[in-house]
Amino acid sequence: MTDDLKKSNSKGDLLIPIILGVIIVILLFLGCTFYFLSNSTSRIVSKVVNSLYDDYKSKSDSMIQFDFESNPYVIDGDIVIDTNISGLEELKNDKLKFRMGLDYENEKLLSSFSFIEYSNPLVSLVYYYVDSNCYVKIDDYDKLVKTQDEFSFDEIFNSDSSKKEDLDYVIYEFKNIFLDSLDNNSFKKSSDTIEINGKKESVSKLSYRLSEENVKNLNENISKGILSNDKLLEKLSNLTQKDIEHLKNILGSIDNMTYEDSGEISFYVQSSNKLRMIEYSNDDTVMSAIFDDGIEKVSVKNGLYETDFTINSFNKEVIDIDYVINYGTPISGSILLTNEEIGEDKFQYSTDFSINLLTYSLSVKGNYVIESVDNIFDLDTSNYVDIENLDVNELNTIMENISDKIKNSNLVKILNNFAGGMNSMM
Repeated sequence: MTDDLKKSNSKGDLLIPIILGVIIVILLFLGCTFYFLSNSTSRIVSKVVNSLYDDYKSKSDSMIQFDFESNPYVIDGDIVIDTNISGLEELKNDKLKFRMGLDYENEKLLSSFSFIEYSNPLVSLVYYYVDSNCYVKIDDYDKLVKTQDEFSFDEIFNSDSSKKEDLDYVIYEFKNIFLDSLDNNSFKKSSDTIEINGKKESVSKLSYRLSEENVKNLNENISKGILSNDKLLEKLSNLTQKDIEHLKNILGSIDNMTYEDSGEISFYVQSSNKLRMIEYSNDDTVMSAIFDDGIEKVSVKNGLYETDFTINSFNKEVIDIDYVINYGTPISGSILLTNEEIGEDKFQYSTDFSINLLTYSLSVKGNYVIESVDNIFDLDTSNYVDIENLDVNELNTIMENISDKIKNSNLVKILNNFAGGMNSMM
């Protein structure tokens, strides 16, 4: 009895390491399989594209949204040019002021422009649209001029075409259709090293050849994906202002298109599947976009020519971009947009676009305030004259008064000098 028990226990002792060994082998197999699947080309590409979409969606949702359908809005602003270019320096004393308004519910529009020099208004023009009629207010003329402009307010300011939810839906569905349409077998995966900001990084390179066959299949699959999605077609129709049948005809004609080899697109990702660079290349051009927390640099190289855009900030408060365009002689500059909420449904914006070439510089600066108001304008339309009935003598008087105001202005002097320079060259 005791000997049998000992034999039984010895067999049990032998089974334990065997079972553990089998479990370990199974776990290793499952682990390797999971690692392989989670890092397969299709999985990596899917993660990269979805991360790009998530970044776009996050920035899009954080941007300020104005409810133009429900509330009237006005924007007041001014634009100033500053430069050291000879003959144009005096432009810094000139300012273009404007006021624009939109009341979608009551179908009213306002556009007002005035040219100011040394704080003195030189000339102004105001355009009104109200009660399905267009009126213009001209300096030194006591009547409104009713123009013959005819347009449909709804056609120009169709509310459906500006709905953010339509655009969000279209981008989301396009992203999914694009991923479903890719031929994952056409990707090539390799190890690579790239240099970003002077530092070398080890990455995985996923390349997709845009061959004639791949491009044809990709376009046809995307077309079929759109055509099978009725809601997507409806949203596209709203955004493009094209009827659904027209869109179907365009998408259906893709099968008859001819294609050619279009180069290669590559994704460079870290081991954590974090995207570091996207690159498109063909026989003539290389385009790349570098990513960190969002896109941070875009470059385009074509032969000896190169263009770089460096994105320093991109959020709802600040968009700050530096650029260098090298076409033999470097041209550099920056684009800066800032935004600040200064009241309830009231925001202040500023823009600064600069350009530098050799020793010359020029900047265009703007300041704007946009806010919701109760009424964009009040207008007495009883005193007007149809433009067809505008007296020629009255019109000449108006033009002479405007000419007298601006004839000694910096802008006219600059235009005269420019015209003189052009004549001397001919």
